[in-house]
Amino acid sequence: MKLVSRLCLLPVLFLSASAPAAAGGPDTYGYQWIDGKLPAPQELSSWIEIAPPQGGSGTELENLTWNDDACDGAPIGFDFDFYGNTYIEVVVSTNGFLTFASAGCSEYNNVCLPDPSDPNDIVCAFWDDLDPSANYPEAKVYYQTQGVAPDRDFILEYYRVPHISDPGSRLTFQVILSEGTNDITVQFNTMSNSGSLYADGRSATLGIENGDGTDALQYWCPPGGGEPGPVADGLALRFTLDLPTP
Repeated sequence: MKLVSRLCLLPVLFLSASAPAAAGGPDTYGYQWIDGKLPAPQELSSWIEIAPPQGGSGTELENLTWNDDACDGAPIGFDFDFYGNTYIEVVVSTNGFLTFASAGCSEYNNVCLPDPSDPNDIVCAFWDDLDPSANYPEAKVYYQTQGVAPDRDFILEYYRVPHISDPGSRLTFQVILSEGTNDITVQFNTMSNSGSLYADGRSATLGIENGDGTDALQYWCPPGGGEPGPVADGLALRFTLDLPTP
């Protein structure tokens, strides 16, 4: 049995016991975020289904199936710039994040950002202690690159993955990396609890962080008091260097 700590020991950007506002940032590098809440600009959800059980044609990351705290690699399909570096592949964790490195890719004990310890160079869509093996064989993680250059999207979908402390929960969400703009979009489709309340992200970390853990843009990190998180079905969140005007 894992002994899981949820303490956030470092200073946090934009941390609040309530849901974030509609926009935040910039971090030192210049990233800002927007979500679907008012006031404008807003990031409205536009779910791209790639899970084969729902009619999609994504590729399964087989090393993550029937595994807890596992990692697997996936090609992006184009050059993607992140904090000044260019990448052509990602490493995906069962625990709701992707990294452009590999160190710490199986880490389940999420922390607030920035944090210099591994993992770094990360996109935390819903970093928490998730366990696909608790819903085997249904829970899967899929990826697919869609579109035509120079406007392709790399899509990573967590499909019906449970939280380890609530095996009956079903969490479906995705990360989209966009060619050219280098925007990062996170979308939540259906986030359902069973016996405990984890689906709203109350114990998860959402945000992005650079390669050495010295700069980050955090959307949410649990304050530690069990307050409800900001995640709901249909929430969309975008990290961008080019914030649109209202």
